[in-house]
Amino acid sequence: MSIDERQRHELYEGLVEALGPERADTLMEHLPPVGWADVATKHDVSRETALLRSDLKREVGLLCGEMRHLDEVVTLRLEVLAAELRSEMHLGFRNQLFGIFGSVMAAALLNQVLAEFL
Repeated sequence: MSIDERQRHELYEGLVEALGPERADTLMEHLPPVGWADVATKHDVSRETALLRSDLKREVGLLCGEMRHLDEVVTLRLEVLAAELRSEMHLGFRNQLFGIFGSVMAAALLNQVLAEFL
């Protein structure tokens, strides 16, 4: 049961009559500013702390799982990029080899033609 401000004031006045204003003030200072149902106990705080830790542990676990997944995606993407680079390099080297081979063959053929006319 919670009390309203009127009831708090009546209690204070009764304490002033019974104990005097100084002791009434001291006693009223020890009452919570709200109803007792709104005051948290050590057990309430411990329970909420345990729930918070549990939630935090779960969230950190989910975040770690997402980071592992992201790491796998990044690794896979890097492997794909490396394979594409190797493929492009292979094609470039092959084209260079054909170009060099063609140039050597053209030079040899030109050398043979020139040798026949000179």
